Amino acid sequence: MVSFRRLLDGVRVVGEEVCDLTFDGSGLQEMHISLYDYKKIGTMDMVTLEKVEEKVKTPDSFSIDKEGTINKMQADRVKLLLINQYSRGCTILQPIYNFIGTATLEDGTQTEFSSKVIAIPEEMT
Repeated sequence: MVSFRRLLDGVRVVGEEVCDLTFDGSGLQEMHISLYDYKKIGTMDMVTLEKVEEKVKTPDSFSIDKEGTINKMQADRVKLLLINQYSRGCTILQPIYNFIGTATLEDGTQTEFSSKVIAIPEEMT
């Protein structure tokens, strides 16, 4: 399967909006496209990356490849994403910072983590 995500103003949209192509040995088997018509109706100040870094350990969403107690975290890259959190026609996009890196667990093993922090002021969420 190959998936394509939309870019709006150079920022990737994540959520229900996607184009999935499924292939097998004989070629294209299935194509599924979900697109929404977004309109810019206003803008809002975003939280700076420096302020958001403080919330990496207490994010709005967190995932890790292995279970265990985290001893240390090293963020290797940060991406700004637009999240369409709701399916079935949601047209509101929420910007988030997605920190991706390596977590060292208490037993010394390392694993990848993803820490997502909402990029707008908390009072607006």
